[in-house]
Amino acid sequence: MFKFKHTAKFYFGGSLIISSFIVGKITTAAFILNYHDSLMRWLSIFIYIISWPMLLIGVWWVGKEYAEEIKKYISYKFYHESVKQGTKMVVDRTKTETKRIHSVVKNKFKRKKEN
Repeated sequence: MFKFKHTAKFYFGGSLIISSFIVGKITTAAFILNYHDSLMRWLSIFIYIISWPMLLIGVWWVGKEYAEEIKKYISYKFYHESVKQGTKMVVDRTKTETKRIHSVVKNKFKRKKEN
């Protein structure tokens, strides 16, 4: 099994996502609490709108790298399972053929002994 190795971009993207959620919740609360103050209301809306590109960039960076890692992991797991299944099938077939050949040879020796 291999471990996931992430770049600094991945961790920076994760921090962008988390900070975007934090900024979004704070500005939502500020908007609700200071609804009557027009400066705070517009400032909250502006900062909230700015938090969306942060979220999208973070999701892009994290999602792209994580999807590549998951694809490697899934393909490795699939490869491992298919090799395991194929190996088991070959072992079973070899076992069956070996028993068949053994019985054929045994019968030939019996016939030779009888003659």
